[in-house]
Amino acid sequence: MTHPATATEAEAAFLGSLVLMGSASHKFSVTPDMFFDAANRTMCKAINAMQLAETPIDAVTLGEHLAASGDLEYIGGVPRIIHTLDATPGTHNVEHYAAAIKTAYEKRELQYTVQRMRSFVASGEFDYDEAIELVRDAGRQRPTKGRSALPVSELIEQFPEMRPAIIENLLRRGETMNLVSGTKIGKSWLAIGLAICISTGRQWLSKFETTKGRVLHIDTELHPETLSNRIREVAEAMNVPTSELADYKAFPVRGKGWSVNNLSDEISEHRPDIVLIDALYRAVPRGQDENSNREMAEIYNAIDEAADHYEAGVILVHHTTKGSQAGKANTDIGSGAGAMSRAVDTHATLVRSEEEGQDEIMLFQASLRSWAPIDAIPMVRSHPLWVPMGSIPTHSHGDQAARRLMKESPKSTDATTDEMIDVVRKILRKHGKSSRKEISGHWIAESGGLPLPTGGSMGRLLKRAVESGRIEMTGKAPKSFYKLSGTITEF
Repeated sequence: MTHPATATEAEAAFLGSLVLMGSASHKFSVTPDMFFDAANRTMCKAINAMQLAETPIDAVTLGEHLAASGDLEYIGGVPRIIHTLDATPGTHNVEHYAAAIKTAYEKRELQYTVQRMRSFVASGEFDYDEAIELVRDAGRQRPTKGRSALPVSELIEQFPEMRPAIIENLLRRGETMNLVSGTKIGKSWLAIGLAICISTGRQWLSKFETTKGRVLHIDTELHPETLSNRIREVAEAMNVPTSELADYKAFPVRGKGWSVNNLSDEISEHRPDIVLIDALYRAVPRGQDENSNREMAEIYNAIDEAADHYEAGVILVHHTTKGSQAGKANTDIGSGAGAMSRAVDTHATLVRSEEEGQDEIMLFQASLRSWAPIDAIPMVRSHPLWVPMGSIPTHSHGDQAARRLMKESPKSTDATTDEMIDVVRKILRKHGKSSRKEISGHWIAESGGLPLPTGGSMGRLLKRAVESGRIEMTGKAPKSFYKLSGTITEF
């Protein structure tokens, strides 16, 4: 007879650590059902309930709580609590104790499956369908929380708090996120900026606070030299020295046959807090169809399993369909099966404004599962960075409302027309002949803080500059370019 796998010493030391720390077990992804010893299981439930009720946790209050619930005698009385604390050398190894508990739990689940299989064979009533399901269950076994149905009161007791944020208002530990935009728009540059922010704990897009953590950037598109150059260029533009990027690991896998089937192994080896996969279409396993809801749901389930098991966030950079994205709901933006946007916790998109004269403006929007709705963020490209212009409310009516409000919002600024034209001339002096879109892209870096003229305001500004003879226009709209006037001496 096989004895069940146990870790009772680790269970006692873990509970003692929780009491000394005043913490609950779910912080370490341990739930009461993972304990083999019934008394330990009861104490774990009590500690979690106390934390939920915001009751101070120590040996005395734990005893009082167990006495009030009628469980003190069941666990062995106060001597059992004292013994538990005596068996705890300290709190510095609490994660080791948690891992031992989860490993023993996983082994017991596997032992149970094997025992059931043997019972089938011995009974002579072997059911192949049920046996296959048991094998599948064994392959899926993870020491994860909430695997079985729970009474709501116990669910609330075990999960009193949301998962910790990695990107405030966008992404939590164990969640997945799509980052979607058109081909060659610059979404990879945006993603690199995000990776740098997370690895250094900086704010992203002047709006989203990040929790400093380890980043694993798996790049399926770029050669190592190109990826290195891009990261260096973005870091320099953000004034981040490379010495601060110790928690940012890059893994260029172009042409190496890497797919999301390898994701769990990569997370297990590198233990990142965030995995960035750029781009998803080259990480789809061979033979799988991006347009198949069933196959993409299976792929996202595998990504979810890895993210949840290792409590890492996973960001997938993806592309839109060709053509205009106007009029589409945010969750409909993205190439391939609809399951791809429905499966993730956050579906973020960067799409071009369709308002006339505002083609340089992109809208960053996000559909969220575990956060409250956020406002869309109008953004412009100031290579190699993306720079937000401000926020406009769009979470109720999507892209159409964003355009309407942008059109109606006041465009006047305190800057004089001459000051604005001087900025245009500075850009042309530094960058040479430029289109209106290129001038907008360089504005943030060259304007000294003057706000970017948007939509028709930029067109009127350039027209005034041309009429005053301070710049010249060549070609006809929409293929016109601007350059410094040859009649003015430049110093």
